[in-house]
Amino acid sequence: MIDGILNGVPTWVWFLFVFLLILGLTDTRARKSPLHVFYLLPLLGAMSLRAVNALDVVFAVWGVVLLVYVFGAWVGFRVQKKWIVAKSRMFVSLKGEWLTMVQIMSIFAINFATGMLKAVSPEVLTSTTYHIIFAAIAAMVAGLFGGRTLSVAIAPTTEQDEVHRVAYGL
Repeated sequence: MIDGILNGVPTWVWFLFVFLLILGLTDTRARKSPLHVFYLLPLLGAMSLRAVNALDVVFAVWGVVLLVYVFGAWVGFRVQKKWIVAKSRMFVSLKGEWLTMVQIMSIFAINFATGMLKAVSPEVLTSTTYHIIFAAIAAMVAGLFGGRTLSVAIAPTTEQDEVHRVAYGL
């Protein structure tokens, strides 16, 4: 059965998986990132919340979304502070971390599971339990992205030379 499911996945999904895996792995190392990339991260969260809306969930599920989103934002805000090394007007230097990988793979996993269930057992997609699980994961990821972005946005700015020096170990 699993073999049939995995073989039925379109080829482009595997390429996307590898791309996202590589993207996540690059964030496990210290890096210098453009600030505009960080400011776009909440859009990934918004896309996952849009997917929740597409499930046609009952109103109570949006209460779960709100609570989990706020919790995720709080966690993201707190943990991101530990990973910011320096910030200039255009860039932020960050320590390596695994949370980005977990977030990216979580988005992939919930969308992969939805696609698989649509093909194998579409009635599951209408269950409130599935809606709550999907919505909670999507809201947590969205909240983490939002909180992490806010943490970077309000971090103090240092001189450009300091960001460059720290990012490249000079």
